[in-house]
Amino acid sequence: MTDIFSIANRVLKIAEEEGADHCEVYIMNRNKTDYTFEVKAGKKTFNGISSTIRGIAIRAAKGGKLGFGYSSDFSEEALRFTIRSVLSVAEETQGFEGFTTPKTVSEVKGTYDDETANLSIEKAMELIDLFEDSIKGVNEDILILESSLRHCVISTVIVNTAGVEVEEKGTYIGIGTTLSVKGKEKITYPFNSSRRTMNSLDLEKLGETAANDVLRLTEKKSIETGDYEVILSPKVLAELLSYSFTTSLCADQVQAKLSVLEGKVGEKIASEKLTLYDDGTYEEGLYTTKFDDEGTPTQKTLLIEKGVLKGFLYDSITANIDNVESTGNCVRWEPPTWDVFFARSFSCRPRVWMSNLVIEPGSKKLDELVGEISKGLFLLNIFSGFTMSPSGDFNLPVVHGYIIEKGEITGAIKEATIQGNVFETLKGINAVGADIDIVIPDSTSGSLISPHIRLEKLKVISAD
Repeated sequence: MTDIFSIANRVLKIAEEEGADHCEVYIMNRNKTDYTFEVKAGKKTFNGISSTIRGIAIRAAKGGKLGFGYSSDFSEEALRFTIRSVLSVAEETQGFEGFTTPKTVSEVKGTYDDETANLSIEKAMELIDLFEDSIKGVNEDILILESSLRHCVISTVIVNTAGVEVEEKGTYIGIGTTLSVKGKEKITYPFNSSRRTMNSLDLEKLGETAANDVLRLTEKKSIETGDYEVILSPKVLAELLSYSFTTSLCADQVQAKLSVLEGKVGEKIASEKLTLYDDGTYEEGLYTTKFDDEGTPTQKTLLIEKGVLKGFLYDSITANIDNVESTGNCVRWEPPTWDVFFARSFSCRPRVWMSNLVIEPGSKKLDELVGEISKGLFLLNIFSGFTMSPSGDFNLPVVHGYIIEKGEITGAIKEATIQGNVFETLKGINAVGADIDIVIPDSTSGSLISPHIRLEKLKVISAD
């Protein structure tokens, strides 16, 4: 038994001594390193930063009341103080019947790699050079203002008085850059991609994609206000789906009658082109784990099938209320907690939330999606969707996007804003691409695994 398990079981013993009936211990350790090359005054500078964050979260119950607390101090005195504080703030919690019991936890693929975990500074610089060479290989006029590589190892342990003892370790790696083009210095284009293992990052392909993206942004044109047929990138979809829409799929919101989808299971709520599920077991998913943040095994949960709502996301407490099984969607996240890899923290109260939200791909290649549009737009990036209203209404500026005329990209969108309602938008999907990308939305937890999709129409407001 590792030292970390010894600490966790010591907390259970202290909880028993303090009179707790039930106790759960969650320990997270995060080791992260960032390498950045930045061009300043014509000179390239290097910076490397490493950080370690470790903490313990405790939930304990006494007399049917449940409390929560946390500490980054693992001393005996601090742990006992935390337990006493947890019990002192414990409250009646509907649905709490004790912590989750042990269940078979299966291994998941592509979530840990020793080479990624132990990446050296020399190897990191070699990878950045490969990435930058692939960008310059497309066009020498592209200016690389900044390049960065990040890697991280996160370890998690959960132990409770019901007998759960589980441990997991995962790796994460990401590459990023900010580009411009000679003679077009007003254009800056950030590009980032994250994966679980080093070998999953196709640096040559990513560099070429980033280079082609920024080159297409050099010729900006004004557009007229109106309804357009529109292609949405996975990044844009992440910003549209990861806030009010995801909230509406969480069982606690449904039970509180705060979800616009409450009472609509079995009803058509989106285009028949859309099939969507949450999958905490998705191979190499950024939020793929063997178990959720209370020790329940993760799973694939169908949410929308060919436009029809099939169900919701549950943790153990909300599952008890509806007399169903947990879907393995207990997460330790609260807004505005955010991380480039894995937005979870020991300091956050457990709640229901997505892991990897997955849109089932279609059969059309991206070139086909573009080629079938006579007049429309291709949205690459939009402003963060965290400002979206609970009803799903949005009014979001377009950060980067292209104009499509007669099946070809003819320029970049100068300035515009998209308006609509996310639930209505999903009804207007007329095609789903075959490509897949894994992206993280801004200011929230979870990832979206999605192809490009095409909408029959979306209202776009010109800023001119």
